[in-house]
Amino acid sequence: MTTVGTKANSTGAEPASSATGAPESPQSSEQSSSERLEPTSLQIVSVRWGRTVNTGNYSSVRLDVEAYVPTGGDPEFTLEALDRWVREHLPLSDSEESDLRYDTRRLINELADLEGKVARARGVYENIKRFSEVNGVELPATGLEDLPF
Repeated sequence: MTTVGTKANSTGAEPASSATGAPESPQSSEQSSSERLEPTSLQIVSVRWGRTVNTGNYSSVRLDVEAYVPTGGDPEFTLEALDRWVREHLPLSDSEESDLRYDTRRLINELADLEGKVARARGVYENIKRFSEVNGVELPATGLEDLPF
């Protein structure tokens, strides 16, 4: 199984601490939700890549590597470099590689299916909204942006 992890924060610095030295929770922050940074503004400072290979007889070996993303660097490039390094130092067997390719294709298809379902649900919502407006029915103030997809 291949795993991917990232560490990120908005400034590249350690989280703020309270007077007790414990990190402040997001709920205790004085920032309003409108002042909080959008997820797209996060700076990824390091990436980790790992792989577990079954060695048989209920045993396995795991290799994890982590690298810091250079200032102004591309986290995806760094992650790809880690992937290449792990593949060289802990290669998968042919059957594991085949299983991984199959699982990747299956997950890509599942994601496309889910995206299609979301698009259809958005369309249904918009139709209900238009129908309600035409017939003088007022929907609650919550809109499409409040839907969980």
